[in-house]
Amino acid sequence: MSGFVGTTKYNYRRLNGLGFIVCASAITFTTAYLQEQLALEPCILCSLTQLITLSVASIFLLAYLHNPGRTGQRFYGVVGFLLTLTGIATTLKHVWIHQQLINSSTVVNCELNVDHLFDTMPSAETLISIFRGASECNVSHWTFVGLSIPEQALILFSILLVITWKLINSRRRPRDLFR
Repeated sequence: MSGFVGTTKYNYRRLNGLGFIVCASAITFTTAYLQEQLALEPCILCSLTQLITLSVASIFLLAYLHNPGRTGQRFYGVVGFLLTLTGIATTLKHVWIHQQLINSSTVVNCELNVDHLFDTMPSAETLISIFRGASECNVSHWTFVGLSIPEQALILFSILLVITWKLINSRRRPRDLFR
């Protein structure tokens, strides 16, 4: 009966590999398809979401390659969990902005570039200005299964949150010599 949810033994390296594959697939999809094929220009919050996804992917890859002991596993899990919560907060803000723009039926141009912001301001001020000025982004008209890009990113970060939660809360079971 080990096939039921909650009783399955989760392998630390497999979970990190799965998390890395999910992040790498999302990054590849956004850069290769959305930006190159469809020529969609990412807004500030989209770029921030991509940066957070890349950061979470690097944590998963480091944890997979390092394969640390119990303390290191918890450390990588907590860092990944906090980055994933940051991604969820960013995408929730983005979804909220999209809903506000759809309901108000105004279209505003998103002219600011993330590279320009980081070149002209310190990092803390840049992040504050991103969240204050993020309402300048247009509503993306590209959807997949009725979900906008920020809503898809929210689903992605929810999946990553479950994976990092499993990494943090996985308990080592005593080794069975006969299995």
